[in-house]
Amino acid sequence: MKNDAAFHSYLIGLADNQFIDPAFKNIREGLFHHGSLVYKKNPDLLRQSLQEHRSIVEAIQANDVKAATWAMETHLENSKKIELSCV
Repeated sequence: MKNDAAFHSYLIGLADNQFIDPAFKNIREGLFHHGSLVYKKNPDLLRQSLQEHRSIVEAIQANDVKAATWAMETHLENSKKIELSCV
């Protein structure tokens, strides 16, 4: 989960957004603690998340704004569904 947290922190740093960075710092601990529990129960979800991360990185490296946006939105939506299914 350390790598996952580092990945998200790096992307947020790239955005250079004065609102997202502090908001993320406030929720990071809870999200990653909960995520580690979810991923331990279902390793397939972890693999899915890692593939989504790869898609985001590949799109950014290719300077493909549309693909990066789509990959990020997909990842956020899937993450939200996972979080909500555990409530």
